[in-house]
Amino acid sequence: MTATLLVLALLLHLAAAGCWLAAVRRKDKALDRRAWRLLLAGLALVATLIAWRWLEAGRAPFRTRYESLLLFALCSGLALVPLRRGRRAAALPFAAAALGIAALLGLALLRRDLEVVQLPPALQSPWFIPHVVVYFAGYGALLVAAVAGLLFLAGPERSSEATVAEASATTERCLRTGFVFISAGIVLGAIWAEAAWGDYWAWDPKENQALLSWLIYAAWFHARRLRGWTGRHTAWLAVGGFAVVLFGYLGLHLLPAAETSAHVYQ
Repeated sequence: MTATLLVLALLLHLAAAGCWLAAVRRKDKALDRRAWRLLLAGLALVATLIAWRWLEAGRAPFRTRYESLLLFALCSGLALVPLRRGRRAAALPFAAAALGIAALLGLALLRRDLEVVQLPPALQSPWFIPHVVVYFAGYGALLVAAVAGLLFLAGPERSSEATVAEASATTERCLRTGFVFISAGIVLGAIWAEAAWGDYWAWDPKENQALLSWLIYAAWFHARRLRGWTGRHTAWLAVGGFAVVLFGYLGLHLLPAAETSAHVYQ
């Protein structure tokens, strides 16, 4: 049953992306509205899957790769909602983001858990839920920033000037939002680490990656005020920063020191 719901959610996001792409070509507001309905229906299914897993596992379902992918997809979709405001020029960035969410759901489908995994003692903490949810809220916003940045880099030769301008504005808005959330996530994680292990920072591989990605995004707030800084530079930073985030999420297990990390997903 969960696999069926997951496939339906994936298809709804693909359909939403298709409607937005069609809206770009036809400039049809009805298609834009239809895309939003499809996206929200898909997000409702993802939320249902998370709630189902929560009841099934008897714990917050954020422990395994599959569970975290569902949360990642949900947060990425919710990051789009405040950007709506009826701007047709944003249809292409929204389509790209919907495709990115569909990719996350496709990966979740491939990585479905065969059995429920219980939380180790270190994760049985009241800080677990706020830390993970806040961090993935940041990841979701940064994913949208990255795909919008890619569209901006595609340039007017592939998109209209209005779409490029909207992609640039979307990138900046999501960078600000994502930075706030990952900053809060680092603070919550440090408080949790001190409560669990007596040390705010242990230089765990995941902590190092989180610090690196935070520094990259923090640099944008300073660099954007420099003379000669352009929207193109911001787009490259959004894409590069998210590549670091994505490696920390999907590729951390490849590092030799990852065997001692408490942050590697199963």
